[in-house]
Amino acid sequence: MQKKITAKKSKPKEKFSAPISEGEEYDLEIAGTKRGNGFALVRNFLVLVPNAKRGDYVHVKILEIKKDHALGRVMSSEEPMSLGENLKEQYEEAEAAAAAGLINPAAGEEEE
Repeated sequence: MQKKITAKKSKPKEKFSAPISEGEEYDLEIAGTKRGNGFALVRNFLVLVPNAKRGDYVHVKILEIKKDHALGRVMSSEEPMSLGENLKEQYEEAEAAAAAGLINPAAGEEEE
């Protein structure tokens, strides 16, 4: 006597929708490291960034989206600025540009 085999009905898989998409770019501060990868959150979604360290400021492009995280690649990085660093210099440059008529201080935009 053979046992009848019936197919088990499976639940339809829910469509996963991440809050970010492949190809998008973000400026991030790396919050910490996990297994040699830096990580940060974008819209409460974990982004792993290889070769990044805690405290790095990086411009990241999203390469791949997984169910619980995304993988990103550093496009550029910069050293973190201290609060007020170069502030006086930037102010003086803006004052000189405004005096020369290169920018409109009221609009905050460069004039052509």
